[in-house]
Amino acid sequence: MCETNSFSGGGRPGVSDTFMGALWTLDFMLLLMQYGCAGVNIETGVNQLGFISSYSPIQDDGKGLNAIGAPYYGMLAFAQAMAGSDEILPIDFDPGGVNVTAYVLGHQRKPRSIIAVNRDTHDVEISIAQSRIGNVSALRMSAPSPDSKSNVTLGGASVDQDGRWMMKIQEQISRGIVSVPKMSAVVLRSANRHSHS
Repeated sequence: MCETNSFSGGGRPGVSDTFMGALWTLDFMLLLMQYGCAGVNIETGVNQLGFISSYSPIQDDGKGLNAIGAPYYGMLAFAQAMAGSDEILPIDFDPGGVNVTAYVLGHQRKPRSIIAVNRDTHDVEISIAQSRIGNVSALRMSAPSPDSKSNVTLGGASVDQDGRWMMKIQEQISRGIVSVPKMSAVVLRSANRHSHS
């Protein structure tokens, strides 16, 4: 899928370049995967109008200094969710009228990670008890507010100025219910996700 995020002439400042853009990016990449898409081109850099697009996951100050834009975290969360997985599995998930999506990724029909994206104004809880995924840890993607352009984190850490990211918080999930606060996402990963047995 090419130019997935190029709507509105370089994006809409205050929307495309915010944490909501990161949630959208994660959800959209997973949705495309669910429908069999083999790859996604997330547009970045200078657009056809001659300026750095608001939606660009990599921002450029015009003087050669690059920085991470908020949508980059959606791509980073997707990459973390995909570790040890190569397929999307069917899921029986009813959001009950709440703006929450959920996906299960796996290998050889065995679930390795669950991703929930909550773009609603209410906190939700999801059950993973029937998921057949054990020894689960959570990486949370969050920001101070939906319109935050900075201080976005995944696993309690931001990408540094050199483009490096190392999680600080990996929450252990000991029961079958996981909270997903409003305007946030969570990547639930099995500790066994790297072994292709």
